[in-house]
Amino acid sequence: MCAVLVAGVIPAQAVGEPEMTLAQLRDSVSEGGRGDARFRVEGRVCGLSENRRLLALQDGSATVLLECASVPPEVSAGSRIALEAKGSTLRRSRHAIEVDTGPLIEVDDHHGIITRSRPVYLEQGLQPLRLEWFNGLNLAELKLEYEGPGISHRKVPADCFMHDAGDQGLHPGLRYQVYVKDWWGDLSDFAGNSPVKEGVTPDLDIGVRSRPNQVGIIFSGLMKIPETGNYTFFLGSDDGARVYLGKPLSTISVLSGETVVPETAPWTPAMAPDDERWMTAEGSVSFVDRKSGVLGLDVSGQDGSFHVSILDQDPTERPALLGRYIKVRGVGGAEGLVVIHRRDLQVVGDDAVPSGLLTRAGQVRRLQPDEARKPYRAQIRGVVTMASQTVLVIQDSSGGVFVRYSAPKGDAQPRPGEFWQIEGKTNPGDFSPMLDGDRSRYLGSASMPNAARPTWEQIASGSMDAEWVEIEGVVASASTTMLVILTRDGKVQIRNDLSYPLPTVSMSEKEIAALPGSVVRLRGVFTANWDGEGRVNAGLCQMGNASLSVDQLMPADPFSAEPMQATDLLRFTSHPGVFKRVKVTGTVLHAHPPELFLSDGARGFRILSREAPVLSPGDQVEASGFPRLGGPSPVLMETFVRKTGTGSLPDAVSVDSANLPNARLDSMRVTVEGSLLSDSLRQSERVLEMRSGKQRFVARLAVTGDVKPIERGSLLRLTGIYASAAVARAGTNAEPFELLLNHPEDIQILERGPWWTLKHTIILISILSGVLLLVMVSNFLLRRTVVQRTRELALEMEERQVAERNREVQEERTRVAHDLHDELGAGLTEAGILTSLVKNPAVPAEKKDGYLEQLAEVCRGLVTGLDEIVWAVNPRYDSVGDLAGYFSLFAQRFLDLAGIQCRLQIADAVPEHPLASHVRHHLFLAFKEALNNIVRHSGASEVKLAIGVADRTLTVELADNGRGLEPGNPVPGSDGLAGMKGRMEKLGGECRVASSPGETTVEFRLPLERSIA
Repeated sequence: MCAVLVAGVIPAQAVGEPEMTLAQLRDSVSEGGRGDARFRVEGRVCGLSENRRLLALQDGSATVLLECASVPPEVSAGSRIALEAKGSTLRRSRHAIEVDTGPLIEVDDHHGIITRSRPVYLEQGLQPLRLEWFNGLNLAELKLEYEGPGISHRKVPADCFMHDAGDQGLHPGLRYQVYVKDWWGDLSDFAGNSPVKEGVTPDLDIGVRSRPNQVGIIFSGLMKIPETGNYTFFLGSDDGARVYLGKPLSTISVLSGETVVPETAPWTPAMAPDDERWMTAEGSVSFVDRKSGVLGLDVSGQDGSFHVSILDQDPTERPALLGRYIKVRGVGGAEGLVVIHRRDLQVVGDDAVPSGLLTRAGQVRRLQPDEARKPYRAQIRGVVTMASQTVLVIQDSSGGVFVRYSAPKGDAQPRPGEFWQIEGKTNPGDFSPMLDGDRSRYLGSASMPNAARPTWEQIASGSMDAEWVEIEGVVASASTTMLVILTRDGKVQIRNDLSYPLPTVSMSEKEIAALPGSVVRLRGVFTANWDGEGRVNAGLCQMGNASLSVDQLMPADPFSAEPMQATDLLRFTSHPGVFKRVKVTGTVLHAHPPELFLSDGARGFRILSREAPVLSPGDQVEASGFPRLGGPSPVLMETFVRKTGTGSLPDAVSVDSANLPNARLDSMRVTVEGSLLSDSLRQSERVLEMRSGKQRFVARLAVTGDVKPIERGSLLRLTGIYASAAVARAGTNAEPFELLLNHPEDIQILERGPWWTLKHTIILISILSGVLLLVMVSNFLLRRTVVQRTRELALEMEERQVAERNREVQEERTRVAHDLHDELGAGLTEAGILTSLVKNPAVPAEKKDGYLEQLAEVCRGLVTGLDEIVWAVNPRYDSVGDLAGYFSLFAQRFLDLAGIQCRLQIADAVPEHPLASHVRHHLFLAFKEALNNIVRHSGASEVKLAIGVADRTLTVELADNGRGLEPGNPVPGSDGLAGMKGRMEKLGGECRVASSPGETTVEFRLPLERSIA
């Protein structure tokens, strides 16, 4: 008959301790979670923790991790021992079975007042007591009650508590220690913390705490038990608390002096959940964290990934293990290993700097080109995910790697879905490190690895090269040469290639034509696309061994989709919201194809449509598309739109300057009041730069022809559509915004700007100069000789002025001619060539479509370049204030196209100091070169632009959070840095560049006195 766990209250009479196996002990505690028990187990000690409280015990049935009150000093690894429990308290913890070490009662975490109870058998006399309690926020309460032989239910009285005062013996009361933290999570936060206050209290008084909230107290001492018997204790707490009471009732004895350390078995991913043994494992650490005092590691081994929990670790220490190759020993199971002594963790070396034979694909992938060229010898075991007659991809738990390999004559070439061992030498490859295989061994069949779902950043950077991935999204366009998929984060283009054929190659024209608008998943080996210099073409890739799953075909009637309100798009639903076509109705607020702003009466939203009809504000429409969330307002992508009627615009929401910016207003019609900073025309668009309170913003209105500018400083009331400038990154009140106006009537002038302007000042000065000239002529008439000489001098000065003006005009004409030639000449030539190719009947229709897209891009570039030239020579924009406004708008648009966030810091008071056109032109070119360098080389996600004037010096500063410049090493863009410095020196200014990892600052400084010359 098997021995069983005797749980419950232990009677006063002694009973025998039943023999148990470790498996029976483990299963009994697993079923009940905890109990008071009598049992006896025998086993061999595999390992001990440094504090001699944790031990791994093994018998013929299992290996179990036990936490005991203490382990005798004669016990060591390899000892055969017997553990006898005589009414001991057992408790199942996360990693071990606690024998007389767990709390009697525990109520952890944040909560209101909770009371829990538990019976316990106690002997008469003084029993050790320890109570831990903490309070997070708000109410705080702690109470300990009991009942037992001759004692009715009551609070434990203060005269039951004693503490050891050392040489002075036992004294009434309990010792206490007070702990504080900025945020108290649970009872484990006592570990590694030091008390801020300690002393003696007569009772369990939480009033000794140093502050009301985020505080913990540990009470310790002895409790008088008046009579041996069964007691029930009640612990009530707000928030967490636990109480330890009683002496250990278990003993450990050594059965023999012979020590035989059990052998370890290698960990494998195929272990059963209950198959726990003393094991070893090794691999590369991919993740490190610490929770509840336990150091956790995610490790990538040769055959699979596993988790390691290190219990015997200094809670204040966080060793540098990330990316290191380690060997560990401990109690292993299906999840991984539990290490109980730090000596059982061995760091073999840095996994990023290999030595000897490489055994994982991840080691090859992390090699730098110079390291891969050495070469290293590698032996990789994994699943073949793609194969041709000369190239294959093999993937293990650490990643995938390309291999050049052709099977020897007569042997079979590896095929996808097979498990192989490939040996060879590393080489840098054209883009990522790869292997030149020279040996192979078939190990059996295998399932394909779980497909990773790459983020947009991973696709754009090419970091998923050679990985088995799955890309999910909506098909924007499909052909046998290109498949364009709209994912959650952006548009991905998958190109057909001889070695990486698209699934559409084997599809009929009818099947391909049905794909646009369909929801699909494309699986295959991701292959980055790069240029001749190894730079990744962001958003363009190939897929090896690709397969296509059509999850949802484009419906014949897109407007049959499920109707939904715009507000519902932001709520949690049980269905996947991103790739489920929905239909919404609304009123057009603003139309700027392909983007439309709509309102359903309760919420504003946007739609993106390539084939929307011509719409006007007030039109009623139905829109069917795929929602994209994460921005300040919903967006429908790949949308079909149809007009259903005409109505009126909703009333505008009046917004106070104190509430700007506010992402909740995105895509809503609002009214804002502010002062005008500048009024300009740019590319058939009127741009008003405004200030409302401390917030600057831009209002835009499409116009045809010239308009009369409004005086600066005028107070305006604008009614338009609130549009966050960075929809994908919205969610904070720090994002810039624009106001989109529909009609000139949306601009109301509440108060004209001051009459005393620069123009009026010049007129007054001219009048006074005329009066002064008359006075001088009168004096000249009185003195004929002086008059004659003065006339001669005036003629000579006039001739010099005319010559100087002619020279300046000639220089300006020459500069404008050069700019037109440099900015527009090459583009016009390219446009002419593309036009000729489009007209050529010998060019296929597919290539003509591509040439037309290139021609459109060239034309847009020509318009932008012409706008920059016109701005530089236009005398209307000859002040520092105009320069600050133009630089701000240019930087926001330029960086937004590159997916980089732009934050502005423009001085509140920028003087209207005049700047010559050539000064503005050269300063703009240096500014533009700095932006180019950030987009092309920095890898930054955020740029801060600051413009201000101090001590009559104009300062323009660009700071990014990119990778920085390495001192002493030439980097791409260094010629541009020299050019920027040269331009600023010619203007009498200077260009300063400061860089450190994670931050690069480019500062342009220009004295305003010298800039006039």
